[in-house]
Amino acid sequence: MPGESRVQVIGLGSPHGADRLGWLVVEQLEAKHFCTTFPPGRLQLQACPSPAQLPALIQPGTAVLLIDALQGRPFGEIQWLSWQELERAPLLSGSHGLGLREILPLIEILYRRPEPITLLGIGVGDGFAEPLDALPDGLCSRLEQEITDAVTGLLAS
Repeated sequence: MPGESRVQVIGLGSPHGADRLGWLVVEQLEAKHFCTTFPPGRLQLQACPSPAQLPALIQPGTAVLLIDALQGRPFGEIQWLSWQELERAPLLSGSHGLGLREILPLIEILYRRPEPITLLGIGVGDGFAEPLDALPDGLCSRLEQEITDAVTGLLAS
């Protein structure tokens, strides 16, 4: 679809504890057929186990919304970070090995990013080890609305 904006929503995480949060958000959106609320082919949902895999997942010409757990932030707190803020941010999540800050320059070189990359960080408290099998309903609704608004804005730009 040349000339039409596209968005990738990528949930970062792992199968362990609260670090599953990014994956759970993507699973929840898939279960609600979230992509069908937007024009066909304009939105893609994906789960990613490591920022190191992002260069292979990100499609050229596509805006990217990353979803990840933020350790040390109150559970359920939502924090938005732009590409520029991500480049300056302290370590965001220590569970992935190679972090977002380290991978951003590579993405910029590979794709010459004119399209935005934004992080939706969600607080998980002080540790990733605590099990998280589902999102609380209130948090799920808030996240769905936040993501709807973000995707709508990105598709309109």
